[in-house]
Amino acid sequence: MKIPSKCPHCGNPMLTEYIGQYDAFTVKTCSKSIDHWIRFLGKTNLDEVEKISVRLSPGLECAIWDLVVQTLEVTHVDKTTYIPFFKPDLSNCKTLVHKIKTYVVFS
Repeated sequence: MKIPSKCPHCGNPMLTEYIGQYDAFTVKTCSKSIDHWIRFLGKTNLDEVEKISVRLSPGLECAIWDLVVQTLEVTHVDKTTYIPFFKPDLSNCKTLVHKIKTYVVFS
């Protein structure tokens, strides 16, 4: 999966941040809305997504896909829950968040 240039929530441009030694990684976040908290991490030279983070609630809960080792973890304030891995469908982020919350409830 290529690192997107537009926010899956609203289609606005994504901000780019380079991190790591020699700008080895690219992080993309929505430029217009803090409610569209989605972050893509990938190696800059490959322009490929390695990790995707999506906020599930206004608190500290988020889901983190590691596409390299195919794990999906949901972090809470005090714990981390691993749920079955599935590839995220970013065409409808509200449905995606609902699906993750359902997995967490029944885990």
